[in-house]
Amino acid sequence: MMELNAIRERLTLSQNKTFPVYIREFGLDITVNEGVLPPQEFENWRWLTVNFLPVGGKLVLEFGCGFALPRLYLAKSAALSVLACDIDPKAVENSLENAVRNRIHNIEVIQSDINRETPSILVTGY
Repeated sequence: MMELNAIRERLTLSQNKTFPVYIREFGLDITVNEGVLPPQEFENWRWLTVNFLPVGGKLVLEFGCGFALPRLYLAKSAALSVLACDIDPKAVENSLENAVRNRIHNIEVIQSDINRETPSILVTGY
């Protein structure tokens, strides 16, 4: 629970800027809405996006989607499908908006608290 409180505090502090924040990276147009951690709070998001393991033709499950840029990049780059989860409904909504804005259809975003529940997911094709 201590870690969750630290994340909430970090989110509160990160909101001392003007929103929405607009980003154009990796051929994607991304908007970060108020209430979602902006990319400046993730020092390594760009490196992680570029250096992610190859996902061509694979199903990707990701927890803590935030504003979704890395997930959308994976979906756009060749992942068969991406399932992204976040505890925060604002992040889920923001991720979905960014998927629609970028015409990415092979991504699903759901709200889930992995500390309390894991969504029931049936994965076929393995």
